[in-house]
Amino acid sequence: MYFVLLLSLSFSSFSLSLKSKDITLPKQIEKSSAKKIHTLFNGLEKTHSDSTPTLWRLKFQKALLLKKKEPKTFCKNMQELSTIKSFPLYQLALIYSYEICPYSKTSLTFEDSAFPEWLKLRWAEAFYKRGIFFKNKDHIIQSAKYLGQHALYKDLRISYLKHALSLSKQKKETKNINTLKTLLYKEAPYLNPNPEFKDYLFIAHGYRKNRAFKKASSFYKKVLNSDQAHFEQKNQSFKWLHWIYKNRKNYKKQITTSKQWSNWLLKENTTTSLKYYYNNELNLVRNYWNFDKNEKALQTLDQIMKNPKSSIITDQAYWLRGLINEQEKNFEESLKDWSKSIKILKKEKNNQELLERILWKKAWLLRIQKKYLKSLSILNQLKKTTLNPYTKYKILFWIGETYISLNYNFLAKKTFKHLIQEDVFGYYGLMAYYRLNKNLDMKISKTNFKSYKDSINYNSENIVYWLLLFNESKLLSHFLDLKKDNLLTNNPKVKKDWINLFYLYTMSKKYLEIFQSLQKMNPKIKKYFLENHLDLLFPLEYKNEIEKNAKNWKIPTPLIYALIRQESVFNNRARSTSDAFGLMQIIPSTARETSRKIGVTYRGFRQLYNPSRNILLGSAHLKSLLKQYKNNFILTTAAYNAGATPVNQWKKYIIYHSPLEFIENIPYEETRTYVRLLIRNYIFYHSLLNYKDSKYPEWLFNFDTTAKK
Repeated sequence: MYFVLLLSLSFSSFSLSLKSKDITLPKQIEKSSAKKIHTLFNGLEKTHSDSTPTLWRLKFQKALLLKKKEPKTFCKNMQELSTIKSFPLYQLALIYSYEICPYSKTSLTFEDSAFPEWLKLRWAEAFYKRGIFFKNKDHIIQSAKYLGQHALYKDLRISYLKHALSLSKQKKETKNINTLKTLLYKEAPYLNPNPEFKDYLFIAHGYRKNRAFKKASSFYKKVLNSDQAHFEQKNQSFKWLHWIYKNRKNYKKQITTSKQWSNWLLKENTTTSLKYYYNNELNLVRNYWNFDKNEKALQTLDQIMKNPKSSIITDQAYWLRGLINEQEKNFEESLKDWSKSIKILKKEKNNQELLERILWKKAWLLRIQKKYLKSLSILNQLKKTTLNPYTKYKILFWIGETYISLNYNFLAKKTFKHLIQEDVFGYYGLMAYYRLNKNLDMKISKTNFKSYKDSINYNSENIVYWLLLFNESKLLSHFLDLKKDNLLTNNPKVKKDWINLFYLYTMSKKYLEIFQSLQKMNPKIKKYFLENHLDLLFPLEYKNEIEKNAKNWKIPTPLIYALIRQESVFNNRARSTSDAFGLMQIIPSTARETSRKIGVTYRGFRQLYNPSRNILLGSAHLKSLLKQYKNNFILTTAAYNAGATPVNQWKKYIIYHSPLEFIENIPYEETRTYVRLLIRNYIFYHSLLNYKDSKYPEWLFNFDTTAKK
């Protein structure tokens, strides 16, 4: 298969099969004594003396198990393996031995070792650790300089560069000091004690990312007050000042900054500045609307539209005014506003996405008013014209719902069946399934990882399978990073290729790549994965921590999994543009408040990268929302995403006749999508974890379905 060929690296003309199925190591072997490990491996080596690759494997595994118990044996085995060029991981063995072992090749330098790209970072880490262990400043500086440019995370890069710079100053190496300062200040401009004006914006960004908001604000203001600043620098400064005040919930300064930003843009009086100006004015209207100041929002919109130059955003202005009028229940005014916007959009033909959103909203408002035939007419029109698959699935579902409202049950059933075939993994496909069956009954099997791993035909020439063999997930991740484009470009055509690909991604914890690859699948292969390998698509990472917190806080386990999958894709180092951190994407202010409530220590936002602490705080916060909203899944998940204040407002004015209608009416597009996806995730995790309780899936829709009028 292309997949194996792509990832294989030939080191010789022969191909030997590893006898992996014949080797079963005892559970918790790492806790055994050195004597027991020797006895076990001596026996295995005799049994497999006819298989050179298997002997390599045993020597490598034995070394790893004895690394702390018998460092001499570890060093002996790794140094021997490092000299066998036909052993696929001979360079990794060299790295392991050089890291902690007395080494005979004293002349080995950082630059002399020609490691492949996927091993260079690991080599630099080993060289750095060895330098520290033997107090070799030159080695530390060399490796730290490389790590300062290539380490995965910014805080690590900065730390390495600081260390290298400190040692270079001790050695008084002027040339190296200047180079390291340049690298450090490029990575972290805010550390430069004598910055130039051209660096002010980068310094401000650095302080902002480190959550030093006062210092960030001071530099943004310096840019705004400088005659040297060009248009884009000032525009960026206004943007991020506004973001800081919004993040800090200083709404007064947020509005003031927004007004100052608009006044400045208007004075600039260029085509670019006017475009920014009117978009900013619309954001100001949205702020008034979000703060429940609808009258002020409409007045501001009227003032904007009186200006002749506002024609560049008239379509958006009518769209926004229609939304505000809808909230005020001025439905006829809403329809008029949207009709005007549609007329402009059809004439200019420059914003198909907005046109579809308005047509959808128009159909929705007609549905709320029970004008089902008129609503159906627009929905059918949208179904024919949209090129967006997700929009098509949404339209199909609500066409089915409209058929039910019209008592066209046969057509509704036909529509839902078609949608199930089209949207295999999606929210609307699942809701169609639910509407047809009244209860989701899915026969789901899981990937047998051990069986799958044992079935691999391990090959002496294949780097990937050797990395899998020794659970080198970090190195496998680096290796796959270099191969990813080729993997996805080749686009696997058959099920086994996809299983291979997803298995490797799972082993290297690259879950995002799995989810992105799903978009390249046809519905039949998607369905196959849903029924046979659900755990490759919905990982059970951090199982112990999640189950422990689910039990302690009395939260359904599938809910925590569903939330983490959506928030961070199980990346504990995730950080969002809205200043949320870690697995459950917790905002520091929420973490601080939650820590105080449950009596645990909170030491700052970096602590949120710790999986245990993040899941603890995230679960506690989730529990408080469940309690506040009486175990209402929809309101709880909406509040987790958008905050409780807007959700409490939505409860007052959203018009709905069913929970699904409430979801569709959530004003924030991000939150609306978020709730849908969490429902999807919950359903699959519920099935994956073999829950049989009668509350499923009704618990998802535990909602006051009394129609709001």
